[in-house]
Amino acid sequence: DDITVKAPLDGLLVRGSRYIEGGEIQYMFDIIHPCGIMVRFDHLLTLSPRFAEVAEKLRPAVVDDSRTTPLDLIPIKAGEVVATAVGLEKTGNVGVDFGVYDLRQKNKASANPAWLQQHPGEQAAYALCWLDLLPPADSTKAKSLPGGDSINGKQSDYCG
Repeated sequence: DDITVKAPLDGLLVRGSRYIEGGEIQYMFDIIHPCGIMVRFDHLLTLSPRFAEVAEKLRPAVVDDSRTTPLDLIPIKAGEVVATAVGLEKTGNVGVDFGVYDLRQKNKASANPAWLQQHPGEQAAYALCWLDLLPPADSTKAKSLPGGDSINGKQSDYCG
Protein backbone atom coordinates (compact mmCIF):
# COMPACT_ATOMS: atom_id res chain seq x y z
CA ASP A 1 0.00 0.00 0.00
CA ASP A 2 3.04 2.27 0.06
CA ILE A 3 3.27 3.29 -3.59
CA THR A 4 3.15 6.48 -5.57
CA VAL A 5 2.44 6.27 -9.30
CA LYS A 6 3.77 9.33 -11.11
CA ALA A 7 3.53 10.52 -14.70
CA PRO A 8 6.90 9.76 -16.34
CA LEU A 9 6.61 12.56 -18.91
CA ASP A 10 4.88 15.80 -19.72
CA GLY A 11 1.88 15.24 -21.94
CA LEU A 12 -1.84 15.41 -22.39
CA LEU A 13 -4.29 13.15 -20.60
CA VAL A 14 -6.46 12.04 -23.53
CA ARG A 15 -8.70 9.25 -22.22
CA GLY A 16 -9.50 7.11 -19.25
CA SER A 17 -11.59 4.25 -17.99
CA ARG A 18 -13.41 3.35 -14.80
CA TYR A 19 -14.47 -0.28 -14.53
CA ILE A 20 -15.08 -3.05 -12.01
CA GLU A 21 -12.75 -6.02 -11.71
CA GLY A 22 -12.73 -8.46 -8.81
CA GLY A 23 -15.50 -6.45 -7.17
CA GLU A 24 -13.41 -3.27 -7.05
CA ILE A 25 -13.31 -0.12 -9.14
CA GLN A 26 -10.17 0.14 -11.26
CA TYR A 27 -8.93 3.08 -13.31
CA MET A 28 -6.92 3.36 -16.52
CA PHE A 29 -5.45 6.51 -18.10
CA ASP A 30 -3.59 7.34 -21.33
CA ILE A 31 -1.13 10.25 -21.48
CA ILE A 32 0.36 11.29 -24.84
CA HIS A 33 3.56 13.33 -25.12
CA PRO A 34 3.74 15.80 -28.06
CA CYS A 35 6.54 13.67 -29.61
CA GLY A 36 4.08 10.78 -30.13
CA ILE A 37 4.94 8.57 -27.15
CA MET A 38 1.94 7.42 -25.11
CA VAL A 39 1.93 5.84 -21.67
CA ARG A 40 -0.93 3.85 -20.22
CA PHE A 41 -1.52 3.14 -16.55
CA ASP A 42 -4.08 0.45 -15.69
CA HIS A 43 -5.28 -1.16 -12.47
CA LEU A 44 -5.07 2.04 -10.47
CA LEU A 45 -7.02 1.78 -7.23
CA THR A 46 -6.66 5.05 -5.30
CA LEU A 47 -6.26 8.15 -7.43
CA SER A 48 -4.60 11.45 -6.56
CA PRO A 49 -7.14 14.23 -5.96
CA ARG A 50 -6.61 15.67 -9.47
CA PHE A 51 -7.04 12.32 -11.21
CA ALA A 52 -10.03 11.50 -8.97
CA GLU A 53 -11.65 14.71 -10.21
CA VAL A 54 -10.97 13.68 -13.82
CA ALA A 55 -12.37 10.20 -13.12
CA GLU A 56 -15.74 11.76 -12.32
CA LYS A 57 -15.98 12.60 -16.05
CA LEU A 58 -15.60 8.95 -17.06
CA ARG A 59 -18.56 6.74 -17.88
CA PRO A 60 -19.96 4.76 -14.94
CA ALA A 61 -18.02 1.66 -13.93
CA VAL A 62 -19.19 -1.62 -15.50
CA VAL A 63 -17.99 -5.11 -14.57
CA ASP A 64 -15.08 -6.24 -16.79
CA ASP A 65 -15.68 -3.44 -19.33
CA SER A 66 -12.67 -1.15 -19.54
CA ARG A 67 -13.69 0.80 -22.65
CA THR A 68 -12.22 4.27 -22.49
CA THR A 69 -13.85 7.68 -22.43
CA PRO A 70 -12.21 10.48 -24.46
CA LEU A 71 -11.29 13.47 -22.32
CA ASP A 72 -10.64 17.11 -23.05
CA LEU A 73 -6.89 17.39 -23.47
CA ILE A 74 -5.67 17.86 -19.90
CA PRO A 75 -2.02 18.95 -19.46
CA ILE A 76 0.02 16.64 -17.21
CA LYS A 77 3.53 17.32 -15.90
CA ALA A 78 6.28 14.74 -15.44
CA GLY A 79 6.34 13.70 -11.80
CA GLU A 80 2.67 14.51 -11.20
CA VAL A 81 1.06 11.98 -8.86
CA VAL A 82 -1.49 9.80 -10.64
CA ALA A 83 -2.33 7.27 -7.91
CA THR A 84 -1.34 6.17 -4.42
CA ALA A 85 -2.57 2.55 -4.55
CA VAL A 86 -2.82 -0.06 -7.30
CA GLY A 87 -4.32 -3.48 -7.89
CA LEU A 88 -7.08 -5.26 -6.06
CA GLU A 89 -7.19 -4.68 -2.31
CA LYS A 90 -9.65 -7.52 -1.64
CA THR A 91 -7.39 -10.18 -3.19
CA GLY A 92 -4.06 -8.64 -2.28
CA ASN A 93 -3.08 -8.37 -5.97
CA VAL A 94 -0.89 -5.27 -6.03
CA GLY A 95 -0.23 -5.38 -9.78
CA VAL A 96 -0.33 -2.42 -12.10
CA ASP A 97 -0.10 -2.37 -15.88
CA PHE A 98 2.24 0.15 -17.45
CA GLY A 99 2.44 0.37 -21.22
CA VAL A 100 4.56 2.55 -23.48
CA TYR A 101 3.60 3.09 -27.11
CA ASP A 102 5.32 4.89 -30.00
CA LEU A 103 2.35 6.16 -31.99
CA ARG A 104 4.64 7.35 -34.80
CA GLN A 105 5.52 3.87 -36.05
CA LYS A 106 4.46 0.26 -35.70
CA ASN A 107 6.68 -2.22 -33.87
CA LYS A 108 8.49 -5.20 -35.42
CA ALA A 109 5.99 -7.75 -34.08
CA SER A 110 3.18 -6.09 -36.05
CA ALA A 111 4.93 -6.84 -39.35
CA ASN A 112 3.67 -10.43 -38.99
CA PRO A 113 0.03 -10.50 -40.24
CA ALA A 114 -0.76 -13.57 -38.08
CA TRP A 115 0.50 -11.79 -34.95
CA LEU A 116 -1.44 -8.67 -35.85
CA GLN A 117 -4.63 -10.70 -36.28
CA GLN A 118 -4.09 -12.31 -32.85
CA HIS A 119 -3.60 -8.87 -31.25
CA PRO A 120 -6.43 -6.65 -32.47
CA GLY A 121 -6.93 -3.19 -31.12
CA GLU A 122 -5.22 0.10 -31.47
CA GLN A 123 -2.26 -0.28 -29.07
CA ALA A 124 -0.54 -3.63 -29.67
CA ALA A 125 1.08 -2.64 -32.98
CA TYR A 126 2.71 0.39 -31.32
CA ALA A 127 3.82 -1.13 -27.99
CA LEU A 128 7.45 -0.79 -26.94
CA CYS A 129 9.63 -2.67 -24.49
CA TRP A 130 9.76 0.07 -21.89
CA LEU A 131 12.46 -1.82 -20.02
CA ASP A 132 14.79 -0.85 -22.88
CA LEU A 133 14.04 2.84 -22.21
CA LEU A 134 15.38 2.74 -18.64
CA PRO A 135 18.95 3.71 -17.76
CA PRO A 136 21.17 0.65 -18.42
CA ALA A 137 21.62 -0.35 -14.76
CA ASP A 138 17.87 -0.10 -14.10
CA SER A 139 17.06 -1.98 -17.32
CA THR A 140 19.37 -4.84 -16.36
CA LYS A 141 17.87 -5.02 -12.87
CA ALA A 142 14.28 -4.95 -14.17
CA LYS A 143 14.97 -7.63 -16.78
CA SER A 144 16.51 -9.88 -14.13
CA LEU A 145 13.28 -9.98 -12.11
CA PRO A 146 11.03 -13.03 -12.48
CA GLY A 147 8.15 -12.79 -14.93
CA GLY A 148 4.93 -11.69 -13.28
CA ASP A 149 2.59 -13.44 -15.68
CA SER A 150 1.84 -17.00 -14.60
CA ILE A 151 1.07 -18.01 -18.20
CA ASN A 152 3.71 -16.25 -20.30
CA GLY A 153 6.41 -15.72 -17.67
CA LYS A 154 9.12 -13.53 -19.19
CA GLN A 155 8.09 -14.24 -22.79
CA SER A 156 7.42 -10.98 -24.60
CA ASP A 157 6.60 -9.92 -28.14
CA TYR A 158 8.37 -6.60 -27.52
CA CYS A 159 11.33 -7.27 -25.23
CA GLY A 160 14.23 -9.29 -26.56
